[in-house]
Amino acid sequence: MIKLFQIPAKSTLRTVNNLGEEFTRLIRQYKLLTKAQKEKTKSANEIKQELEEIAQQIRDIISPLVIRRSRLDLAEIDVYRDDLKIQNIEFPKVHPPEILEYNLGQLEPLYIDTLEQISSEDEQKCFKGTRYRPVLYLKNFKKYHKKIEEVFGDINLFRESQINISKFMRHLLVRRFESSVFVFKSSLENMISSSKNILNWYEKRAKVPIFKKGGLPDIEDFYNTNNDDISEDLKDLNFDEELEKFIAKGLFEIDAEDIKIDFCCCLWQKRD
Repeated sequence: MIKLFQIPAKSTLRTVNNLGEEFTRLIRQYKLLTKAQKEKTKSANEIKQELEEIAQQIRDIISPLVIRRSRLDLAEIDVYRDDLKIQNIEFPKVHPPEILEYNLGQLEPLYIDTLEQISSEDEQKCFKGTRYRPVLYLKNFKKYHKKIEEVFGDINLFRESQINISKFMRHLLVRRFESSVFVFKSSLENMISSSKNILNWYEKRAKVPIFKKGGLPDIEDFYNTNNDDISEDLKDLNFDEELEKFIAKGLFEIDAEDIKIDFCCCLWQKRD
């Protein structure tokens, strides 16, 4: 954005002479820090401190361009407050929101029960988002520790991200439920379809896939469900070719025997 009105090599900003050179240095510094985090050559505190230093350098460079002028600033800074008085401009006072309760009549018990099944303080009684956190159902987490780090980086961050995704999907369902019947139904159908696909991976390939980004390929596109012999179900080399493409994008598989049975039980419940 800055390049739209600045020549990188001849910056007119008082905070930097060569904009392009300075940002190239900062980007290189950030990449080295990312590499150090992945290879664990620096501690978490060192990485955090260096990240803050990079961020501060960027803030210092763009400080002449980034000017905050919120209502609070205008009210607190004398020169702006005086100018507002001269122009007879006065901002309305914003009051806290008020809770309005609507009487749902006979639908109220169903409404509350549905919300409880989607999102409840007791996680054992509501939607768990199992499909989005398979790593939590590993019997031996250490067995896949190295592989997960190679694909996703920091192992603790990856585990936490899976938990957060499942929570996000829970909150998403609540919002969809409160939006309309149609969008709620569509979201449920998509989640059921996704869970069914994971089950198909488990049943037909004896694997549970974890994908870094994007949607998983539908296993039924590659396996013939009418044949009980899995070795005969494979459609030529198409599956292997497609699988390699997804592996290159961050897909890896967990052996079914390494996943707790609870994982599949939860998915079966969702599919039903």
